[in-house]
Amino acid sequence: MTHGLRSSDMLAMLPPANLCARLKDIYFESFSPLFHVLHDPTFHRQFVEFEQNPESVPLAWLALLFAIISTALSACDANSAFLNDLSRQPTVSAKIRDLSERYRASAMRCLEMDNYLWRHNMTTLQALIILIYSINHSHGQSWTLLGSTYHMALSLGCHIDPSSFKLNLVECEERRRCWACVMMLCTLQNTSMRNLAPHYNSSYYSVRMPADVNDFDLTPESTALPIHTGRATQMSYLLLKFRLYDIGSRICSRVLNSTNIDTKAIAELDKALIHERDLWSSIYLYHSRQDELSSYHKIHLKILHSFSHQLALLLHRRILIIESARALLEIHSSLHNNPEFGPFQWYNRGLGCFHTFHAAVVLIATISEASEPDPDLPDSIRLLRECVERFENLADLILVCQRAAPILRRLLRRLLIHSVGLGLAMNTDQFVEVSQMQIGYVTDATARDSNLAADDETGNLDQIFDHLDPQQWLTPSAVSWGHWDLPLNDA
Repeated sequence: MTHGLRSSDMLAMLPPANLCARLKDIYFESFSPLFHVLHDPTFHRQFVEFEQNPESVPLAWLALLFAIISTALSACDANSAFLNDLSRQPTVSAKIRDLSERYRASAMRCLEMDNYLWRHNMTTLQALIILIYSINHSHGQSWTLLGSTYHMALSLGCHIDPSSFKLNLVECEERRRCWACVMMLCTLQNTSMRNLAPHYNSSYYSVRMPADVNDFDLTPESTALPIHTGRATQMSYLLLKFRLYDIGSRICSRVLNSTNIDTKAIAELDKALIHERDLWSSIYLYHSRQDELSSYHKIHLKILHSFSHQLALLLHRRILIIESARALLEIHSSLHNNPEFGPFQWYNRGLGCFHTFHAAVVLIATISEASEPDPDLPDSIRLLRECVERFENLADLILVCQRAAPILRRLLRRLLIHSVGLGLAMNTDQFVEVSQMQIGYVTDATARDSNLAADDETGNLDQIFDHLDPQQWLTPSAVSWGHWDLPLNDA
């Protein structure tokens, strides 16, 4: 309820000034590089004005600030000591959830006080876009809010290219970015319904995609967009992600939703993925070495590769997928263990964990079907074992890990029994290495008896993978977790 509330009441709901600034910085360090909807210099200038005179800011801008703070909390962890000053919840995950919901509700109160449904502007739209993005990454429901936001973008004319209006370059690019981000959110929402059909390429919309430029090259006084040099910019990741969504849509329509296996279509789509990877190398490594890339460009590359391998798993299923499955496991491990990517752990703990779970399941399925020794078997099992350990360590914080960790642990146990029993190691040393990869429950006795158990375990693994539907691996919300209960309840 917002009846009787004033702007001063909403200002009182903000965290202390120093923490407000800190959370704002976390957002621009951790989220803005991956979802670049704002023109950063514009917001930073507005924030300085807010600090000097808080009472002067419009309610829509205050809603935007609350949305940014709410989203930034998803990047916090046990090392964020200030969480104790803001919430009395007993655990870190509970504090983050409590605070995110609190400030998200405050953002909505500001919008309601501003009568946003019939009186709105670009700031209103930006606040809603960031709120929906935050809700999606916390596995919440945003259908209704997204529908309202989509129609708000239409009412503001964001689907029409802003070159038709009398606006400066910053205002034009803000509108293009908002429309692109709304289309991306619609695509992500479609994905939760097991469909990657894109919205952004409709012939009904005249608006162009955002310019591939850095924010510092855009000023209100600019009269023309800078000439693109071929280097990666702050907008490159978003634009390249749309190209991957287009390939994903074609995979869904031509492969996953097809009753017949079209080998020509699979080959074409695989070639398209390879082309994208080559394109990334030319863009991100243009006139530079890998160690000269900024941290956010490095994370762009890793996430793009991770998503492309996820699409390869959907495209090929059990054919030609070991390389992509192993690559996904290695990317997740690299992001988890490298302090340089600390600001982006929110992504790795969210969608990154889901893609890694998919990769682990597919890798286990592929190994279980092998009939000949595999020289990479010990390394594959090492990657799987490390994945299980990471998921178990994250289980208290991440719902996907909480659900996936026991599933992977039981699958890996069965795989170890199966691999040792059928002698899939290349030689005696590898046989010993695999049999000694005990993750707490494969004993020497189990290894000695594994010849007798291997056939049964193979049957159990086949039973599990018969339950899997490719479409459920499009997004965490599409997974039918109950499908795992019956085949695993005897473990």
